[in-house]
Amino acid sequence: MPFYISHCHGLGYYHGDEYVHVPLKQVSVKATIKELAAQVQLTQTFVNENDDISIGAVYSFPVPARAAVSGFIMTTQDGHRVRGVIQEKDEAKASYETAIQQGKTASLAEQQTADTFRVAVGNIPARTEVKVELVYTTELTEDEDNDSVRFHLPTHVGARYGAAPQGFAYSQIDAFLHISVDIEATSAIRKIGSPSHAISTELGPPASLCDVTLPPSNYAHVSLLSVTSPLEQDFVLSITAAGQDAARCVAEIHPSQDSVALAFTLVPKFTLPDITSHEFIFLVDRSGSMEGNRMAAARSALVVMLRALPRKGTYFQVASFGSSADQLWPDGSRIYDQASLDDATKHVDGMDANYGGTEIKSALAMCFQRRAPDKQTSIFVLTDGDAWEVKSVLDEVRRAVDGAPAKAPLRVYCLGIGDSASTEMCQGIARAGRGICMMVLEKEATMTGKIARMLKAAKAQPLSDLEFDWGRVQEQSEDEFELVDEPEFTAMDTDEPTVPPGEVLDIMDSSADPTILDATSLPTPKPPKLGPPPIIQQSPASLKTLFSGVRLHVYAILQGKDVPQTVILRGQSKDERKIELTVPVSLSRLPTSDYDIPPPIHALAARKIIQDYEDGKHNSFPAGSSATALIKAHVVRLGKAYAIMSRETSFVAIDESGMVHPIQDRPPRPALGGGWVGGRGGSARGRSISPLMGRHAQPRAMMKMSGASPIARQSPSPSTVLSSFGSTLLSSNTVPTMKKKKKKAVSGGGMPQSPSDEPTSQRGYCELEKLARKQAFDGSFKADVLDDIHIVVADVKEVLGDVAEGMVYSICAIAFIEKKLADVTSEDERVSWESILEKAKDYVLGEGVQLGELTELIAKVAHFV
Repeated sequence: MPFYISHCHGLGYYHGDEYVHVPLKQVSVKATIKELAAQVQLTQTFVNENDDISIGAVYSFPVPARAAVSGFIMTTQDGHRVRGVIQEKDEAKASYETAIQQGKTASLAEQQTADTFRVAVGNIPARTEVKVELVYTTELTEDEDNDSVRFHLPTHVGARYGAAPQGFAYSQIDAFLHISVDIEATSAIRKIGSPSHAISTELGPPASLCDVTLPPSNYAHVSLLSVTSPLEQDFVLSITAAGQDAARCVAEIHPSQDSVALAFTLVPKFTLPDITSHEFIFLVDRSGSMEGNRMAAARSALVVMLRALPRKGTYFQVASFGSSADQLWPDGSRIYDQASLDDATKHVDGMDANYGGTEIKSALAMCFQRRAPDKQTSIFVLTDGDAWEVKSVLDEVRRAVDGAPAKAPLRVYCLGIGDSASTEMCQGIARAGRGICMMVLEKEATMTGKIARMLKAAKAQPLSDLEFDWGRVQEQSEDEFELVDEPEFTAMDTDEPTVPPGEVLDIMDSSADPTILDATSLPTPKPPKLGPPPIIQQSPASLKTLFSGVRLHVYAILQGKDVPQTVILRGQSKDERKIELTVPVSLSRLPTSDYDIPPPIHALAARKIIQDYEDGKHNSFPAGSSATALIKAHVVRLGKAYAIMSRETSFVAIDESGMVHPIQDRPPRPALGGGWVGGRGGSARGRSISPLMGRHAQPRAMMKMSGASPIARQSPSPSTVLSSFGSTLLSSNTVPTMKKKKKKAVSGGGMPQSPSDEPTSQRGYCELEKLARKQAFDGSFKADVLDDIHIVVADVKEVLGDVAEGMVYSICAIAFIEKKLADVTSEDERVSWESILEKAKDYVLGEGVQLGELTELIAKVAHFV
């Protein structure tokens, strides 16, 4: 039966039947951010406090699903450093087990899911420390503004519904987090902030940096303000600098391989007509893990976004899921009008996290089955993604999207909610759904801006038929179409003599007994033999869509060391307008590691290409079960060539220094079976896990997670503002109080922890939501809007003259919003306000008022606002 698992990661082992925690002493992170990518060195220090036994143990830890793990170093007590080598997964496991049996200290790092990894460490001597360092490269994602990017560092594996991967290690979290981040931007850094932690920021290049070629204002160093930050919530850093949304392409020459890797990125900006007939489905996660701030924020976002839907040609639906799934209107989406909007708002106000488990697949299947078959459908999934079963969910999305009619396409978007939201699940849903994914922390004030940006992208026609010219000509390689599933048996596969050609086969041979098995064993299936790598390997393998305002990342590995001077992006719109964007190529300035770690852009590019193979999306051969062996072969080749961990490749580090530490009182195979760590049959040993007992069950582990530590419940720290030049730092960040009494009202515009805290009519709403609640489905406002914008109607009527009274209130609201937008600096907040503004203007213009006349009327009202 599925169950919830408490959020945790750490190192531990079994002593007899007792699970023993190996204390996690410290977690240190050193990150270098350049060129919209971050290289992260994660060091975890553990200590074996036993006096007389050596141990073998494992720990599981999180890494962003988009990251490429390319370095693994184990350091023994005497300071001896052992660099891990990449091997095929089974080969690495065999090397590790052999070393353990020989009494050597060894460690094995392997991928469990796309965003969780496991390290097994064997023969740790008594009263000693062991350090395990991992190096990974990850791309930065968009933040609130087009010129703002976000660095996300997961610190714990969140509570997830369902059966964990075999051997997943559970333990306590008692350590503290130390973070050091060096930043180099292409222009002056305007602002650095963290919605998750209080930070200290210093402007200027670090003393250790030798190749300083940019102005001091382009550099910064960030660390945590508190030295006692517990390892309880993800770390997020937001960096604002001009030009980060510009198109750029960075090339990297591999030092030993005959290849060049390129990273292309931009935030496109274009305007195309909205789709005339559209169905919108909002699928809301109401499982136990959404309790508290997450559910409150989801309600607030939905109230605003329901009012941002196009007033004409729109059908919509609100669905909920947990252990089960249902829809507001079981018979299908309703046409968008005032009555349906009122019904939906009432339904949203009553939402609570009382649906039990997280059965995402069946909820999506319900939406796919009940969608309008004759309209373009956009499904918005609001979830924390806290479920282990990812593959079947993505397969369900992929089948539905690929099978949708050309005249009624289907896209799926995902908003990941919470500090420990599964990046594998949330990003995977959007990737399979040809949509976009955005992530929001619990402590961020609102998610409305992010979902507004996704809604804006969904409403407009995307660009399609996109292709890249990388300055190379792709040549077809014969092995790319050699599909290998079953071994091809020939006479050379066994020791049997070759049958002479032309000999007659007696098919009625009385001496042959078909009931007797042949003693000769079947030959081992031979792996497919690959030819040379393709001239161009690109990820995404094919670009289906390009959304305005949403960052695009594309990677390529080119054979040969010639660096192209330019890269060209070509495509066309639905109305057959052509696009062609030429971007110059520059050489990478990303750091080279001290530990002989492979170059970072190659690692990222290889990781993305592997992801395409695993998704069955790579265009080098048809996807399907018959291609399984060929896919594995390609993944192993990429993993070994560029030394990155994957589903098929692992790191193994063996201390050959001669120190022998035999493990005492341990199972014969440390940490590699399903029964030693992580429990048997999918349950978690050493922890009490309560299975779901019904639709409205509230698992205790999940309730514990949502009631985070006092620090985790605090409102986010204000952004750190930097001067454009010089080293002056203006910061309102403060050291967090270790004990803080829980309040009913929390961040998110004053929204309560849950609907049960206060009745709906008494809850406080943010200014945006209050105004949105008073906007009708057609964009108009009534007299009650004046209570929020503080305008005296008599004064306004005098200057507006003979304007109809019903129009006056909408014009006043428009004037108020335009003045509000003049002070808005956040791009996400701007998008949210503009969605209301545009709809109000469309209403007034639809009533016969000319655009010039509307501009004059707004100007007359403006000085009353």
